[in-house]
Amino acid sequence: MKAKLFSLLAITFLFICCNNQPDCNDSDSIDLAKELIIQEMNENIGKSMTLFGVNIESNIAEFVNNYIEIKSIRVTGKEKELKKCDCATQIEFNLPEDFLEQIDKQSEKLDNFAANSVKNLFSSKLDYEYSLQLSEGEEKELFVEGFVPTEEIQEVFMAFTMLNKRFSEMNKDNSEKTVKNDNSSIVQKKLTDVKLLEFDWYEGYHLTFVTKEGQEIKIYTGDEYDFQKEAIYDVEYKIEIMNTDLEGNNTESHELLTLINLSKK
Repeated sequence: MKAKLFSLLAITFLFICCNNQPDCNDSDSIDLAKELIIQEMNENIGKSMTLFGVNIESNIAEFVNNYIEIKSIRVTGKEKELKKCDCATQIEFNLPEDFLEQIDKQSEKLDNFAANSVKNLFSSKLDYEYSLQLSEGEEKELFVEGFVPTEEIQEVFMAFTMLNKRFSEMNKDNSEKTVKNDNSSIVQKKLTDVKLLEFDWYEGYHLTFVTKEGQEIKIYTGDEYDFQKEAIYDVEYKIEIMNTDLEGNNTESHELLTLINLSKK
């Protein structure tokens, strides 16, 4: 049986409310409940992930704040004299769409059991119960204490972090893979899932793509395509070292990126 750790955390703020009572659905309460998760994960996940080049503290905070949703919030008890309420919720994981698409693409390389196990892990829902209580005085402290399903959350976090790191490395390998010809003056490259920002015409089409990392890449083609701005493409192109411009005039040596193939996603 996996342990749910009992924890306590408090935040100081000016609590403005007509009845001066904590609320399970209040944004401050939800944020504090997430902070409790972050605190417990930082204390219990250990140092193992540092070995894989992962900044544990910043990655945990980003994961909890961006990819964990606290839903199905219910009030299970109230003690007005103590300014206290009990909350029952569910934790759900809202992971990035492109990450989930990568899992689908890679699932054919896994056996059915492994593929289904990964998908089931990321779609799991975890019970999360905690209590909120306000301190006395004008400047209120909101306390939260509860049982955090730390081990289950850590399983999802570690699987997401390691798979996401692996997918990033695979995409980088694909984009930087080059094929050189005999004189080594032409290099072929491939980009996946890039957005077409704009295109214009001058002795052919000049296309501007942007990668997920925000890098802009300009590629030339003399061929006709049904270009669509903001569309996502896979792009194959070659890099040539040129000593002339597109009109044939002599210039200083420069790189020309020429389109080989364009595939709309």
